[in-house]
Amino acid sequence: MNPNDLALAAATAVAEVLPAATPLTVAPPQPGTEHVAQAFAGAVIAEVTGNRAGALALLVGTDLVNALAASPLGG
Repeated sequence: MNPNDLALAAATAVAEVLPAATPLTVAPPQPGTEHVAQAFAGAVIAEVTGNRAGALALLVGTDLVNALAASPLGG
């Protein structure tokens, strides 16, 4: 599996379990730059090890950040 397919599969799996009023949309993987990240309100970053080592970031919009902050679990 190539790195883009792996990132897309990971994002799809995460999108299925995040709380949202409507289904979340997964975008194609993009290189991590400040320009890309500026459009989003929050992120979770994970270091990945193994055959495909690197960092994987899940970027989310303001609506989801606000919903998570208001949840019983907090921000």
